[in-house]
Amino acid sequence: MPDHDYPIAKGLKLIPSVIGVLCFKDWKVSYSGPTCISIREGAIDSSTAETHRQDLIKYLHHDKMRNYFWSNNRIKPVLVVFSDGGPDEAPRNEVLQAAVKSFKMLDLDAMFVCTNTPHQSARNPVERRMAPLSRDLFGLIIPHDVCGTHLDARGRTIDKVLEKKNFEAAGRILAEVWNRTVIDGFEVIAQYVPPASTAASESTEANDVLWQDRHILQSKYCLQVVKCQNESCCSPMISRLRLYLEDGFLPAPVMFRHGLYGLEACSQENMEGRFLDISQRLQNASLVPVKPLCKKYFFRKASLTKHGKIHKNLATIFELAEEEIETEVVSSIDEGGVQIIEDMEAWMQPIYEDDTGN
Repeated sequence: MPDHDYPIAKGLKLIPSVIGVLCFKDWKVSYSGPTCISIREGAIDSSTAETHRQDLIKYLHHDKMRNYFWSNNRIKPVLVVFSDGGPDEAPRNEVLQAAVKSFKMLDLDAMFVCTNTPHQSARNPVERRMAPLSRDLFGLIIPHDVCGTHLDARGRTIDKVLEKKNFEAAGRILAEVWNRTVIDGFEVIAQYVPPASTAASESTEANDVLWQDRHILQSKYCLQVVKCQNESCCSPMISRLRLYLEDGFLPAPVMFRHGLYGLEACSQENMEGRFLDISQRLQNASLVPVKPLCKKYFFRKASLTKHGKIHKNLATIFELAEEEIETEVVSSIDEGGVQIIEDMEAWMQPIYEDDTGN
């Protein structure tokens, strides 16, 4: 979902956020599908991970998108988002908040937010949609004063209300132009989005360290949010994701090379290797450097440090539990070190039973 800011003028611009749906053809993911565009005004509004989340939710429920996103009267349980540029590119807190809110709202089995490595953004499928969209803008001039001028002689805004009306008119004109566009036989749905009046609230789950540990796995170019197997926390999975991924997460993006004793994971000091396909990565998951205690991969020291606090908290809980058990045992022993038997008949009963039940 990239942002393409066509005008260079600071603030005085329209920001189109483009979502390209990828359809399956012959059981393979193609580069073709419907295109959804949300147009915002740069002077008043902004494009953020939260606005992208709102756009995604809106188009997932759009009547024209039901044939692509819905199955059995609900949204398909696994959602994959490829991000290129804009606020979705790095898996930081804003992106994490937006992904978790979408995951919970849509009741997904799993959500994967992926981005391209450096110098590979041209491979993003949505880039192929931008050429025909840009072609429609050749020779197009949208007046900035449809409802009257809001600028003074030096180009400064003197009427905020009129400025908002002019940007809205320009955004709707641009949406009408793109709504007539057809890309690879699929329609384009463009809409002008007025500025939001209220700020988005944060997700409580995204701020819960224990919830993150059970449901989220981050790597440098991918953010994964997956249901856990605790039914008191998450509803049962609808998809068969765990038949292919045992813990529901994709394997860590680690390069492999042939070493002295066979295949091995590349270290940070020696990255002369290559990435394997998904089946090979699953087979060689035991070679990936992970934290010994929880078998998890961390791509940043900050993430590793944050995760370490969980183990410290759990260790404290276990220590408290052991103290309670010891207290119960001690209470059944008198001061002379002799065990107190309160029920002699029960104490005389054998602990084990034979096959006949005796």
